[in-house]
Amino acid sequence: MRTVIRLLSISTLAWLLGCAPNPTPLRISRFLPLEPGCVLPQNNQDIFTSGGTLDIAPGNPYFQVGMEITGGDQFRTGEYRVGETVLEPENRNHPILDRLVLSYSAKPTSLGLQLSSAQYSRALPFNADGIIQTQLNLISPQVADELTAKVAPGDEVELLVSVEGRGYMSGDRASVTTGALVYPLRVIASDPATCMRGFQQPDPATCLYPGQSTLVPPVVCCDQLVAGSPGCPP
Repeated sequence: MRTVIRLLSISTLAWLLGCAPNPTPLRISRFLPLEPGCVLPQNNQDIFTSGGTLDIAPGNPYFQVGMEITGGDQFRTGEYRVGETVLEPENRNHPILDRLVLSYSAKPTSLGLQLSSAQYSRALPFNADGIIQTQLNLISPQVADELTAKVAPGDEVELLVSVEGRGYMSGDRASVTTGALVYPLRVIASDPATCMRGFQQPDPATCLYPGQSTLVPPVVCCDQLVAGSPGCPP
């Protein structure tokens, strides 16, 4: 299942979730649900996910989503020449995004979660329309370890994941940023005592974690799945 919502609400959503001010045209415009094969939905112009649920019971949790960055077309410039001499090439100073920064906050604070920011080096090329669509895991290894160690059955954590793209301009090397967009996650831990056949484990055929959902709390107990389901005992 996936969240399908008209884009009319995106600017309102970003404001409500704390989208950071950004002096450049670059911005993370939305997060998208991924198909089971780890691909973005086709014809996804009016699709986004505004949050999700993560059940960490299967262990080693992660949460995969798609992400769109827009604004690359705002930096295009024409070639400047005098006669046959090219003085300045086309698009001589364009943005190059090469890092994603993830920051975290969580409630309630009583669980003592120590959540460190994470930074990933990644080439993020714009397409011909000045748009980037890519996928990312919102849960860093350090955050996964903290959630596994401190979120027990019966707990419910409101985890806010702030995502920001960073890079530089190709010509003058000035720093650029997309600003940050926040993705809220409801983190729970199902009780192993309620699941006699164990929790469904990740399926190598998909990058999606069995305990992640962008719409409703996921079903990850093998007792409730058809015999022979991927990630469950035969």
